[in-house]
Amino acid sequence: MKKIQVTSSSLPSKNILSKNVDIIFKTRRLTTNGPLLKKLELKLKKTLGVKNILLLNNCTMGLQIAYKALGVKKGILTSPFNYVSAANAARWIDLKVFFSDINKKSLNLDYKKISKKILNKVDCVVPVNSFGIPCDFEKFNKHLKNKKIIYDAAHCFGLNYKNKSVLLQGHASVISFHATKVFNTCEGGAIIFKKKKDLNIAKHLIQIGFKTDDYKKDNSKLVPKEGINLKMTELQAAWGLALIDRFTKIKNLRKIRFEKYLKYLNKNIVVPNKALSSSNYGYLPIIFESEINLIKCIKKLAKKNIFPRRYFFPSLNKIRHFSSKIKCPISENISKKILCLPLSENLEIHKIKEISRIVNLYF
Repeated sequence: MKKIQVTSSSLPSKNILSKNVDIIFKTRRLTTNGPLLKKLELKLKKTLGVKNILLLNNCTMGLQIAYKALGVKKGILTSPFNYVSAANAARWIDLKVFFSDINKKSLNLDYKKISKKILNKVDCVVPVNSFGIPCDFEKFNKHLKNKKIIYDAAHCFGLNYKNKSVLLQGHASVISFHATKVFNTCEGGAIIFKKKKDLNIAKHLIQIGFKTDDYKKDNSKLVPKEGINLKMTELQAAWGLALIDRFTKIKNLRKIRFEKYLKYLNKNIVVPNKALSSSNYGYLPIIFESEINLIKCIKKLAKKNIFPRRYFFPSLNKIRHFSSKIKCPISENISKKILCLPLSENLEIHKIKEISRIVNLYF
């Protein structure tokens, strides 16, 4: 029996990928701002409707670059309802991490619940656009004027807000191109900065402290600044270039499957992102009435070799290494009851019907 995971990575055309790899063999450029990376950068600017974009070989460390480039030194306040990357990235560079509870409907950081006492301890707020659901951007801009705002936009490829890219919000947005995302470069990601000067700082940081043009100069005279190696390789760019032209088709195929789920699932099942005006159909989360039912459902699906995933569990404020004493009851409650069902462009429709039938037993 074929195993069905929560997602199946989208793959590019072999022929197009092969042609891109041929370019690498001709140029013998494997990394450091090669022609394929530059081409992918231009393609993404057009596709996403952004300007100040920096491509990276890893999204989690990209969050660290955003913290560094924007001068975050004290700590961050972020959502406990998220994958651990943003919080871990901050802690790894000795930034203090604080949490604040989420809004029950949007599953995003709730500005009304943010403590002024905690805000005084941080210089950056990292809201999350959970499952592509947009944050309350206007309220954050109004109430967090004196703080840097970096959006964890890992789920937001191709999404718009008021006819503009979601990635244009805040001082920066960080997006993932991990293998599980609707667009991927196997591993990788990008930072979209509001200001070009911050982009230029970040460019130095990901190139071990060198400027882009420094590599064309006499290396014996170069003196690097602070930095680390986080450059996207030509192989990653080759993959991304071969895949990006399929994005519209991938999104449409995922949309068909998302809507099939909505057809087959009981109407009383809460699907938080089902009414989005702009969606890439990256995830299909559902909220159970109890954790007991969720666990029973997972076990039942596993017997059929079907493996959904508990995004995001547990609530990050409950993870030991953050040593958080902050209570986030909404996040703690929802994280126990939310489950992402398998969703990919090649998921068979009859399997969606089978998964839905099993899920419906627990509502």
